[in-house]
Amino acid sequence: MDSYGENGFFSFMNRLGDLIFLNLVFLITCIPIVTIGDAMISIYSISLKMARGEEGYVIRGYLKAFKENLKQGLIVGIVLEIILSILGLDAWFLYYSTESYRDAGLMVTVAALVFVVMVMQFLFPLLARYENSISNSIRNAILLSISKLPYTIALIVIGAIPAILVYFTSYAWIYVIFGGISVSVLLQCKVLSRIFRKIEDNSDNSNS
Repeated sequence: MDSYGENGFFSFMNRLGDLIFLNLVFLITCIPIVTIGDAMISIYSISLKMARGEEGYVIRGYLKAFKENLKQGLIVGIVLEIILSILGLDAWFLYYSTESYRDAGLMVTVAALVFVVMVMQFLFPLLARYENSISNSIRNAILLSISKLPYTIALIVIGAIPAILVYFTSYAWIYVIFGGISVSVLLQCKVLSRIFRKIEDNSDNSNS
């Protein structure tokens, strides 16, 4: 094996190790449930750097981001958990309801769920990438999720890969635990980095 091949192999193994450990620490920090929002911001923070080739020590960087974003992460995470729980329970109730408003109510609830999921594709990455208030981040996430609709759909599909695999085979849980989530987030961040780079370039051009 030549030196180029060796370097490529070791780079691949290092990246694979980083993704496995990142996935595990993400799952551990999600265990309290209320910290899921903070964990989401942290994994996007590191993954965006990985997508740009700027990451240093992955686990140390993750824990640093987790500490720095704790307040915002708790607020956003808990609010989203409440909203998703209400919409999910409403959809379940309407699905089994025999009332005349069942179909119309179910359509509205599902539409609301889809909208929230769309906004989430950009909300956590925006909070991870930029220093901004929660309200401004939500507004920007709404605008991006609508204006970049093809990208939004792609991000949802990429993010759903672990769940889809688990649906078809229980063995996929091994993949989900040991890298499935971090791999999907990294793939999402490849897409997000292109979007953010264009936004930042346009902002620089308008200020120059």
